[in-house]
Amino acid sequence: MTGIGIELGPSALRAVVLEGAARAPSARVKIRASRELPCETGNPDALTQALIQLRRTLPLNQPVVLGVPSTSAILATVTPLVANPRRAGLAVQFELQQHLPFELAEAVWHFRWLSQNGQKQGMRNAVAAAMKRSLLDERLACCRRAGLSVGAVAINPVATLNAWETQSVTAASPPVVLLNLLNDPTAEWIIRTATQLAVTPVATSLPQTPSAQAPQAGDAFLQELAASWDIFHQQFPDLPRKIWLVGASAALPRLSEAIAARLNLEVEALRLTRAAALNATMDQLERWTVAIGLALQGLGLAPVSLNLLDRAQAEGRARRVQRTAVLVSGVLALLAIGFGLKGMMEVRSRRTLLLQSLEKQERLYRTLRPKVQALVRHQQYLEARSHQLERLVTDRILLTRLLAQVSEALPETAWLTKLECTKEKMVEGTLEGRATSFQDVTQFLDQLKSAAAMTTVKPLATNVITEPGSGKELVTFVVQIQREPS
Repeated sequence: MTGIGIELGPSALRAVVLEGAARAPSARVKIRASRELPCETGNPDALTQALIQLRRTLPLNQPVVLGVPSTSAILATVTPLVANPRRAGLAVQFELQQHLPFELAEAVWHFRWLSQNGQKQGMRNAVAAAMKRSLLDERLACCRRAGLSVGAVAINPVATLNAWETQSVTAASPPVVLLNLLNDPTAEWIIRTATQLAVTPVATSLPQTPSAQAPQAGDAFLQELAASWDIFHQQFPDLPRKIWLVGASAALPRLSEAIAARLNLEVEALRLTRAAALNATMDQLERWTVAIGLALQGLGLAPVSLNLLDRAQAEGRARRVQRTAVLVSGVLALLAIGFGLKGMMEVRSRRTLLLQSLEKQERLYRTLRPKVQALVRHQQYLEARSHQLERLVTDRILLTRLLAQVSEALPETAWLTKLECTKEKMVEGTLEGRATSFQDVTQFLDQLKSAAAMTTVKPLATNVITEPGSGKELVTFVVQIQREPS
């Protein structure tokens, strides 16, 4: 895996390309390439041209870690009061605002928690870095114009500390004091304890070239170091009696002895030979300490990884996730609509087939309807005839029984000539007959009432006639009869 670090110094631009295993702090990284270019990084046009030249000479084919100097950013250790872990960011914002000369809304910031180290719950320290948004946007615009992709923006002193911690042989990071000799020419203290991280510049410039005022400037520089060291010793009582010198100044050995004598401390120059394998084309590896620390952050090996682009990248990821979610939702909606339309078309097809089947049955019904109606009428006729025959059979039985009863009621000297009656359940009609005497007629009427069970027997006419053949007198009678149904 490759990590690329680009240090924006006050008067130079340094880039290092490291190759190593990510998340393997004990592994030694290899320096594949490096390049230093003189540049006024405060000038956007000059910075853009230097970055373009850097991109042409180095294999910068992946996002780089950009380092800004401590003069362009603010680094502070804050102790936010965290009541709710989900609102820790708001607590850090409130504390960080106290260290900023401008509003937090105008800044880009990021923080990391430090070791709790016995502190009370909710009082954990955090190291926070902030930079004015307009200044950072200007640097990023230069990188974009140069065709560089920036993966992170870090602070140079923190990168120096990360390089030292990677070089350190101890498993746990003890309190450490670094004195970084810059090329402006100035210097800065970098102090790291378990719960604090502080970066403080030294006000007096460091003499770089021999001159008549060099001894006086050197004494002033040592006095400023001694004064600042006394202040640090009061703030951090557990500071070690050893400091590390970082830089590539030619006067480093002489300064090391002078600082050790003035501050009564052990002074040792930082060497990165354990952390990185020296490239054959490189000299003065310590000159590249900041760039190496930035590249280590690109490899994921930095103990304190501050990234001023973290919030913007998180918001970008959230927007990408949101866009992806919207896109997926749209695709799912289209699929749902497609499946819905397919289902509707299938239902429509089924209904069309059902309608065609019903229409076919209707046509068949209309074709067969006259025959069916004729069959129904014929069936109704047959049922009516069957009822008539059944009634006729029933009536014939009744009439037969009635005639039998009437015959039994007739005297021997009387006979019937005509019988008319209805075919209803109530037998009603007239009897016509002849008898030899009125007594026979009277007897017959009495027998009809008793033997034939007639409810009504009403004589309508009685006449005496002479029979033409024999000349005898006969009595003709007409009787109305009625019998209720039983």
